[in-house]
Amino acid sequence: RAGDVDRAWPLYEAGNRLVRERWPNTTPALLDSGRRLARSVTEFIEREPRWIGPHRDQAVLLSGFPRSGTTMLEGVIASDPRFSGCGELNSGTHAATRLLVRLESGAGDGRLTDELVAGFGRDYLQSQRRMVKAGRIGIDKATDQFRHAALLLLACPNMRMVQIQRDPSDLILSNFKARFTLPALAFAFNIADLIAYLGFAVEQMRHWEELLPDRVATVSYDEYVRDPEMGNERLAGLLDFGGTVPEFSFSRKRQAVITATSTQLGDRVRTDSIGKSEAYAKYLRPWEKEIDALYRRLS
Repeated sequence: RAGDVDRAWPLYEAGNRLVRERWPNTTPALLDSGRRLARSVTEFIEREPRWIGPHRDQAVLLSGFPRSGTTMLEGVIASDPRFSGCGELNSGTHAATRLLVRLESGAGDGRLTDELVAGFGRDYLQSQRRMVKAGRIGIDKATDQFRHAALLLLACPNMRMVQIQRDPSDLILSNFKARFTLPALAFAFNIADLIAYLGFAVEQMRHWEELLPDRVATVSYDEYVRDPEMGNERLAGLLDFGGTVPEFSFSRKRQAVITATSTQLGDRVRTDSIGKSEAYAKYLRPWEKEIDALYRRLS
């Protein structure tokens, strides 16, 4: 808070090192399972490009790396009374884990089938429906959404996906400084793991936008906070489910946002998080090539 980054950085490193000693490194497993799931989904889309799932629920799937601004967007979208924030649902993660186990045990001869994709959607909706108030459109901002959201889009043709991207250096710094308490987020306590998993997230979000262009849209966190009115106008166009065009506002919050960082949501858009990594540039320099590669992927 005093702005003394030379004192702060060693403390972040020391604290994160202590956490890493207690928690197993899950990054390799996350990357492996994520890539296996992505291959299966991609093969299914290419094999059955016109297949339409049976579930008619409407929902917004917010996809973004931790600390990318999904909490902010959930609050913005939930400002319209037709939408209902569900926080970070883990039902998609659990359904994806079960699906991978079934595929590896020989279901569908190891390939996704219509029945398996429809079943995935059914498993997810059993939990999601309990979280959404009657007549509203649910918002799920699970931070690992980019791993399995394409399956939900296939199973549920009325769902839409909004991906949010943020400056990679700011995103890496924000995660490294965060005090996460979930072992599933162990990748955030090591810069190399952060870069590897963020690279996979960027790769997947770009891939789904190319494969499902009518169902997936990408929003820039940095552009939104610089011009929220323009951002809200674009969101309204993306999330018009028919009827009256939605009206979104950052400051008009009609419900609580279910998240550990909800206290950060004030009555105005803050821009002081943009470029914050510049003060820590010398500490991120050992990973300069890897971070530059992330910028090239986003451009």
